[in-house]
Amino acid sequence: MSRRLLLVMIASTIFIRPAGSATARPLGCEDPVVLSKALKSLSDSDWNDISESTLQSKWPSEITSANCKPGACEMLLGEDRVINNECECCELFHFDVSRESPDVVTKEQLSSIAIHYSAASSGEILTAARAFARALGISEEDAATIRGGARQQFDREVTFGKQKEVDLITIQVTRQHSLWQLYLFVGRHAV
Repeated sequence: MSRRLLLVMIASTIFIRPAGSATARPLGCEDPVVLSKALKSLSDSDWNDISESTLQSKWPSEITSANCKPGACEMLLGEDRVINNECECCELFHFDVSRESPDVVTKEQLSSIAIHYSAASSGEILTAARAFARALGISEEDAATIRGGARQQFDREVTFGKQKEVDLITIQVTRQHSLWQLYLFVGRHAV
């Protein structure tokens, strides 16, 4: 096998081109459309009712438990693409866990989500960032302001029954080595 053919084969395995898609994404990174749908489902839900098992059923990629004590874990982690110990496509879900005793959990609820996502071009990463923002309830007008560089902050009030909460959302798009990376954080807090 020629060296050139081998290099082409190696390079082609770094990126996946889904059928019917004009863009490529790094191997292991979930389709941003699929992630957007999962984020929308979570955003439209009362986080007081989202437990570990509920989240695992709603999230499209595998997530594992971290920081566990008997009965519940405070974190779930998705490591879709990690290269040289650097997360290129990962998710971290944090839970508030209430305990009656060290072994008895009385309540667990989702409190925040952090996502690291990578793409080959600035256009692809901005498209993903804006789609994620819209999925979280950010208006089309505000989502259009997302650019590379500085961290941008958004907030959104949500109401479930009589309970009012606010989503605090941080988005930052940067260039890291040969990829464009998105950092997204959303935390939900009672008002």
